[in-house]
Amino acid sequence: LAVMPVFAYDQENTHPALTDEIVDFYNLNFPNQKLAYQEKQWLIQGSIEEDSGVRMLYHFYDPVYNRGLAMMAGASSKDWGLAANFQANVLGRQYAGFTSVFNDSSEADFSYGRALDDYAKGDRQRALIAFGHVLHLLEDAGVPDHTRDDPHPPVLGFGSPYEHEMAKWNPENFDISRRLFFRREKPVLLSSIESYFDRVANYSNNNFFSKDTINNKIYPKPS
Repeated sequence: LAVMPVFAYDQENTHPALTDEIVDFYNLNFPNQKLAYQEKQWLIQGSIEEDSGVRMLYHFYDPVYNRGLAMMAGASSKDWGLAANFQANVLGRQYAGFTSVFNDSSEADFSYGRALDDYAKGDRQRALIAFGHVLHLLEDAGVPDHTRDDPHPPVLGFGSPYEHEMAKWNPENFDISRRLFFRREKPVLLSSIESYFDRVANYSNNNFFSKDTINNKIYPKPS
C-alpha cells in the first residue's frame, strides 16, 4: 500500500497542472461563464484528493473490455465516477467497523451525480471539489497504463516511464491552454459525461502502448 499513491499521474504536480490548464482553456473559450480563482482552486483540490486511500484502485478503465484493473477484479473509473451510490457503497464496506475519515461513506462520495446534487442544492464548493475528482479520473483515462490494464507500481522497473516524465509539470511551469486557444482549438462538446470517458480512454488505448503492453496480444490496436 505504501507505493499505491504513484500508480497514476503525480498527485502534487501533474494532476494540479492539468486541472489548472483545463480551467484556463474553459475560461478562454467561455468568457461569459468564467470560473473564478477560488473555484479553480476547489477543482484542483478535488483532483489532488482523488488519489487518497483506496480510491486510486478505481482509476483504471479498459474501454475495449469495459473493465477496471483486472487483477483487483475491480470496477472501472467510469463506474467509480458515474455509477449512482457506487463510491458510497464501496467506501462503506471498506471502512465498516473502523474509525476513519471515511466512516461516513456519503461524505466520501465525490461522484459526478453527487456533484450535480450538491450544485443544485447551492453547495458550490463541494460540487466543484467533486467535479475535480471526476476530472482526475478523466485525466487518468489519457494514460495508456490506465486503459490497457497495466498496473505500474514504481518498484523493480514496473513503473510508468510516461507518468514519471509527466511529473516534471506543475501549475507554475505548464502552460498550454493559450497555445491551444490561439491555434483556434476548440473544446470537444459531447452529449454525455459517459461519452467523455469513452472518447479519452479509447484514444489512449487504441493509439499508444504502455511499457508492459507492447508485445501482448490482448489489444488489437495500435498495430
